[in-house]
Amino acid sequence: MATKKQVTPNRQFSDFESDIIEGLLSGKPLGGRDGVLTDLIKHVVETAMDAELGDHLQAEAAQLDAKPNKRNGKASKRINTDFGSTTIKPSRDRNGTYESQIVGKWQHDLAPNLSNQILSLYARGNSYRDIATHIDEIFGQSLSPASISAVVDAVWEDVQKWQKRSLDPCYVAIFMDAIHFKVRLEGKSTSVATYIFYGIDVHGHRDILSMHVGQGAESASQWSVYLAELKERGVEDVKAFIADGLTGLVDIVGHHFPASDFQRCIVHKVRNSVIGVDYKDRKAVCKGLRTVYTSGNEQEARTALDDFAENWKKYPHIVKSWLGDWTELMAFMDYGPEMRRLMYTTNALENVNRQIRKSTKSKGSWTSTKALTTQVYLILQATSSAWGKTVRNFAAVQRELIERHGDGYLKYLTE
Repeated sequence: MATKKQVTPNRQFSDFESDIIEGLLSGKPLGGRDGVLTDLIKHVVETAMDAELGDHLQAEAAQLDAKPNKRNGKASKRINTDFGSTTIKPSRDRNGTYESQIVGKWQHDLAPNLSNQILSLYARGNSYRDIATHIDEIFGQSLSPASISAVVDAVWEDVQKWQKRSLDPCYVAIFMDAIHFKVRLEGKSTSVATYIFYGIDVHGHRDILSMHVGQGAESASQWSVYLAELKERGVEDVKAFIADGLTGLVDIVGHHFPASDFQRCIVHKVRNSVIGVDYKDRKAVCKGLRTVYTSGNEQEARTALDDFAENWKKYPHIVKSWLGDWTELMAFMDYGPEMRRLMYTTNALENVNRQIRKSTKSKGSWTSTKALTTQVYLILQATSSAWGKTVRNFAAVQRELIERHGDGYLKYLTE
């Protein structure tokens, strides 16, 4: 007679049910090395393979020219499942013509969720060693760094497809920003820029349109390459680009999208404006600049800047800087309050960057740009619920866009 812990072919689910309940009551986990579902999974897989072999033998027997075949002992094979690893003992056939579709000849992994777990941990900044320890503790499965690396490397094809996917012809706004990381290039750790385009389509949906790792520091020429790529992928019209003040970026955007507005990030401008300002004056200076960018129109904004200049003669460099970037700082004044709120700052994209930094803060440097690209891609996928929300009150934004652009916007709204 079989004991509770033995698995025999004629056991029924009710037998396992009592074992599972008893195990759970005693504090055992569902999965892992001592999981209560291990024997049940083993039984189900072996029973399914046994039925599969029976069908195979029956089909062969129906063939007139087939060599007589029958069962011929059992094999032993260790497999990984979502609830832990176990050893199965499927039956073999004498002629060796049976090949299981349930567990292939060289297959040892029946755990698709295990791969998802590995990618999720990697996306959150865990090292291969940390992932291996976690998987062993939770699932009771020992994985080598090489096997974990293979799971991560398999994502590269998805990354390339994502980078080359088709895009919509029109976007209400595209935010541009670069975030820097350390990568091993030619034997030394080098700071490289990761270029990100974050778009809002004509229905108010947010999406990461493009993400590429460069070969060095941020540059306008590299932005030009990726802007050209956006056009190749289908983007025809962008109502507004929003970015920081990288030298040459305005001209590059104007070259590729001459009809688009370019909005200089107001928040960045204010932040840079207080450089050189006495600490005791900073709050008042920021309040004075606020009267400029919250004005009703560009003429009122210029009057407010003149008043600021009169009140703060101590800091003439601030007024000079604002006048130097005046056209780009005032682009949003042509829109109503809802669109202005949307485009006056790159904070939406900075929130994306904050998620990336949070997941990579413990990382020293990456072995290659491919490794960095893969990890940033996985982070973006894992955090999409945070950055992928539809713009609030977008109907009001659409009314302002229709008023500003007319048919130039309406033509993209067809379902």
